[in-house]
Amino acid sequence: MKTKPWVRALCALAVLSLIAAACGDDDTSATDDAALAQAQAQADAAQAQADAAQAEASAAQAQADEAAAEAAAAAEAAAMAEEALAEAMAAMDADEGVDPAAVADLEAQLAEAQAAAEAATAAAEAAQAEAEAAMMAAEEPMDDPLDLASVCPSPIIIQTDWFPESE
Repeated sequence: MKTKPWVRALCALAVLSLIAAACGDDDTSATDDAALAQAQAQADAAQAQADAAQAEASAAQAQADEAAAEAAAAAEAAAMAEEALAEAMAAMDADEGVDPAAVADLEAQLAEAQAAAEAATAAAEAAQAEAEAAMMAAEEPMDDPLDLASVCPSPIIIQTDWFPESE
């Protein structure tokens, strides 16, 4: 039986179309490059966020150190005022002609210095707590983990069993 040429051409066209469909367009490099660029941009943004949090934590620690130094200076001033008052009280007890108004003034200065020292200590403790909170925030992992779904192949392709095991 002899087939007509147009039937052969039609069969050849069908075979070629099946081959073309089976091969498909496997050029996904542009998609992969775009996904990789997006993942890199996300990683860069996360790194910038982590760097900013670290800088904030460092600034908070510097403020805490400064507040601690101010508290130490205020405590030293209170100790000096207390020492001056003790000397004035000893001189007054020894009847060395110390004016009671000067002693009262020293007592007021001592109370003021002690209040300033307590306030500076409280401020230093608050600054230290803030610095610790900033350090904890800087050490926390990123909120949004890097999404590699656009870079990795489809799980369906990975799970496809191309060579089934014999049973």
